[in-house]
Amino acid sequence: MDSYNNDLDDDTGMVSGSHASTLDKIYAWEKKLYEEVKAGEMIRIEYDKKCRQLKHHDDKGVDHRLVDATTTAIRTLKTRIKVAIQVVDSISKRIHKLRDEELRPQLSELLEGFIRMWRVMFDCHRIQSRIISEAKFQGRLAASVTLSESHRKATRQLENELRNWQMCFRNWSEAQKAYVQALNGWLLKCLHYEPETTPDGIVPFSPRRVGAPPVFIICNDWFHAFERIPASVVVETIGKFAAEVSEVWNRQDEEHHKRRRAEMLARDLERRVKEESKLHGIQPPSDKKLESGTGQSGIGSELKSIDSFRRQVEQENTKHREFLQETHDFTLNSLRTSLKNVFEQITQFTAISLKSYEELSVQPGSQSLPQGNGEISYIKDT
Repeated sequence: MDSYNNDLDDDTGMVSGSHASTLDKIYAWEKKLYEEVKAGEMIRIEYDKKCRQLKHHDDKGVDHRLVDATTTAIRTLKTRIKVAIQVVDSISKRIHKLRDEELRPQLSELLEGFIRMWRVMFDCHRIQSRIISEAKFQGRLAASVTLSESHRKATRQLENELRNWQMCFRNWSEAQKAYVQALNGWLLKCLHYEPETTPDGIVPFSPRRVGAPPVFIICNDWFHAFERIPASVVVETIGKFAAEVSEVWNRQDEEHHKRRRAEMLARDLERRVKEESKLHGIQPPSDKKLESGTGQSGIGSELKSIDSFRRQVEQENTKHREFLQETHDFTLNSLRTSLKNVFEQITQFTAISLKSYEELSVQPGSQSLPQGNGEISYIKDT
């Protein structure tokens, strides 16, 4: 366990530098690149316009001074286009350098960190799953053990915590996928790819096949790895557990109402017995007298009425005790089954995640990977 703590508490930062800082720098240069490309395209539009004007002048035979002015403007615009291309090329090289020299090592280090994390998580959840499977649950509880308000509050709190866990797990999983999807999508925009058609159909796109740099392969494989990780199954299983706990609370609430009704009827019975005894100046009748319907003269009918009411109270008490036992049994069975299912799914999830990240760590780093220059051309020379 000490080794787990050492792995999780290692907060010395990334050896390859700040990942967030690298992404910020790439974003800033991408924004600058966009502005330069946009400005370059405006120059090109103006250049094309002047070229059409010069052709129009030549066709119409206009004054040579107007032709010379247009020709001079074209030369100036052409020079500006060449400068724009150089600026774009310079910015592109900066982005390529950040991508290959900072981003790629950071992603490799990040994957190694995920492997360490998933290995620890897998070992922990595997132990938890085994403990839950081997745990000895008490099959039945004494019917006299009533459920207090604190029981219902604890049950509702457990449901809320499970709902929160489900939401956090879903958001955490979706955030990882969205991050990799955005990163992979940005990189794919930098590749010029024409679909390859064969007699069997279009060949699936693969950065490795087109000779893209390693960072493209890492992110593309990483993105597709999420399709094999069953995060949605875990979310669904936690949701089912929360629903089971909610049903436990509903049963506890119903048990509370049944107990309140039984207690209310018992108090009414006690009150009626005391009133009848006081009215006739007799001692409260025993259960035996109530059952036989005998007693002092003039109160036989009252005793029968009270006896009937007492039977009703006993029926309500019996119903409450039976429902209380059913609630205990349902609670134990639900907790046993749901806990087992949750930890089994989480263990399977961490095992698949660990395997997927281990595969990612060895594939892109192979020396046999085809190497590409990754150059991007945004404005063609004229």
